[in-house]
Amino acid sequence: VVDSGTAEQTDYSFTYKTGTLTIDPASFEISVGGGAWTYDGTAHGVTVSGADGCTVQYSLDNSTWGDSMPTVTHVSDGTVTVYVKASKANYSDAKGSATIKINARAIEITAGSSTGNVYNGSEYSVTTSSITSVQKMVEGDSYTVDFENNKRTEAGSQTVSVKDAVVDSGTAEQTDYSFTYKTGTLTVNKKALTITA
Repeated sequence: VVDSGTAEQTDYSFTYKTGTLTIDPASFEISVGGGAWTYDGTAHGVTVSGADGCTVQYSLDNSTWGDSMPTVTHVSDGTVTVYVKASKANYSDAKGSATIKINARAIEITAGSSTGNVYNGSEYSVTTSSITSVQKMVEGDSYTVDFENNKRTEAGSQTVSVKDAVVDSGTAEQTDYSFTYKTGTLTVNKKALTITA
């Protein structure tokens, strides 16, 4: 519309070309936390903050994305890098990553002691062991162990060792535990002789 001067509308012939209106996406950041946990029989994953109202996806290769968070449960899972992508309308995707892993649970096993034995010509041995570390095995897990230097017939005393603990129940794997050992004692006491005059 010609709206000023002395010209009339028909004094002009107008042609038109388009323009462009662009609104660039805003940006935001997320924080991804990982960690290393002592084996406890449960799955552990990353934590994500700053992603409220977002669609969050996960990847192990920063390329293929899915809705399920990768987790680690066993030492054998190794160190896993988890990539996280958060998406929401009008914003560029925010990304982050963190590593997760499981460390072996340290357990100390001590051989039992058997010291009240009296010589009678029979063979004695220690039959028990116990966990003496503050940290115990995860509920539902147990072990078996081998004994060493664990037979005695004659009067005297000897040190009994335990070794080669095997995780034999529960859902744990052998590498989920790190075992150390302490010795016990096996004693056969002299038999008192009775002399009759």
